[in-house]
Amino acid sequence: ELGGTVVGKGEFEQTDVQLQGTISRFQNLDEEPDVIAICSYGAGGATAIRQLRAAGVETTLWLNLGFAGDFWVDQIGEPLDNTWMSTYVSWTGDDPRAEINELTARYEEEYGEKQDLSYTFMGYQVIQLLAAAIETAGSTDGAAIADALRSNETVGIVGKHIFDPNYNHSFEFALTVMKVENGEASWYKIQEPDPNYDYTSLVAVAQAG
Repeated sequence: ELGGTVVGKGEFEQTDVQLQGTISRFQNLDEEPDVIAICSYGAGGATAIRQLRAAGVETTLWLNLGFAGDFWVDQIGEPLDNTWMSTYVSWTGDDPRAEINELTARYEEEYGEKQDLSYTFMGYQVIQLLAAAIETAGSTDGAAIADALRSNETVGIVGKHIFDPNYNHSFEFALTVMKVENGEASWYKIQEPDPNYDYTSLVAVAQAG
């Protein structure tokens, strides 16, 4: 429905140290994939990428939000190329939104080290959402805050958050696409959700497992 065809699947656990069986299945597919999507995070995901590249698999990689930074890139063992990730913002100082880059600079000044995790910015936005909800509710009561979150259209540092009252989820939240070349991540684009697509249908798929 979204224009792609799944030609193969593989699974691994975060604690797996050898993925040769999964990698071999990819190498023996009848049709070579254009992209391998890796839904993982941190050390386990880096292990999978390292073994894929070591096995000679140079296929384009698409990484999910779980990676959300470049703190794990050095674990690959060689400069990572031909890789894309969906995340919240660019943490490298090249985001087109000035407020993101300003927070990046403030973080480095405060802590003496560069930010390498985009979840930091989402935490900032969470506090902005909470503060706006408390102001709307005129109360710190949990139920009142929840109602305010569902009714507010809050624009925080990361972007607009509108919670669907039926699912308590934001289906209109844009994502940032990052490109990784030669071991360095950089901003590529901001991807707005398709206004014509019913994203609530994905909830049913997720709930069904």
